[in-house]
Amino acid sequence: MAASATPRDARPGAAAPSDVAGIVLLVAGTVLVLPGILAFVAPGAFYDQLAGYAPRNDHFLRDLGAFQIGLGAFAVLAWARPQLRAGALAVLALHFLLHTISHVIDVSAADPEWQGPFALVAEGLLTAVLAALLVREVRR
Repeated sequence: MAASATPRDARPGAAAPSDVAGIVLLVAGTVLVLPGILAFVAPGAFYDQLAGYAPRNDHFLRDLGAFQIGLGAFAVLAWARPQLRAGALAVLALHFLLHTISHVIDVSAADPEWQGPFALVAEGLLTAVLAALLVREVRR
């Protein structure tokens, strides 16, 4: 193996410019944590702004926020600790795949209407990116 550092050998949080997996993990972590905090702290605002799927249930929205914060924190941890990346990519790909399926089922149930298709496309794209990065990471 060459003496130069690879993303797998990098110090915590030090992403190489070509460290696509690290960048995607950091973005995915942020995409999960920020709305997760909103859902946990202000479920009504989360419902009104991001997740208008009736009926509104503040308890379940806070639960969702708790799960998203934990999953997002794991993604950020995997960004900082490359040895966790394959596991994090697998868990995140599964999460986003299931979330995509949920949006396929309820694509027309959102209020406002644009949220359903927007979320479906966003979830599907992130699922595909995470799955591709997982395959690449496992093959290393």
